[in-house]
Amino acid sequence: MRPEPNEEIGLYPQQGAMASARRVRALIRRHAYLLLKSWPRLVSMAYYPTVTMVLWAFLTIYLKPTTNFLKDAPGFFIGAVLLWDVLFRGQLGVSLTFIEEIYSRNLGNLFVSPLRFAEFVAGQLTLSVLRTLIGVGGACLFAWLLSAIRYFRWACR
Repeated sequence: MRPEPNEEIGLYPQQGAMASARRVRALIRRHAYLLLKSWPRLVSMAYYPTVTMVLWAFLTIYLKPTTNFLKDAPGFFIGAVLLWDVLFRGQLGVSLTFIEEIYSRNLGNLFVSPLRFAEFVAGQLTLSVLRTLIGVGGACLFAWLLSAIRYFRWACR
């Protein structure tokens, strides 16, 4: 539900939860435009987690027949790598969006606007979650595709 603009001056209200959500959404939208206009950014966000996952998958396939001690290691290794990547991508998402604001010299403009610090942090955290979902989601999709291939199911037995 959109608030009605003020009839006298044609502006939306600057206070309240709806105004705060609108400012956070504007910050998210700005960074979404940056991501969608740059395919190399999207590809690199999904590429590195995928390469890491494939590397550890081949390492676990190599280590599996060596001893019975490492019998359950493939699942633990792949799970640990994906969870580590979630934490790493989450941290990277927050820091990269902040550095992009500094690099584009937009940080001063943001804080001169009615944007509050809590709204800025909420926008950064939301962007971090989205960037993490893109990165780790690509790796999980690739893992699912590889698990459908008969050779990889045979090698992991």
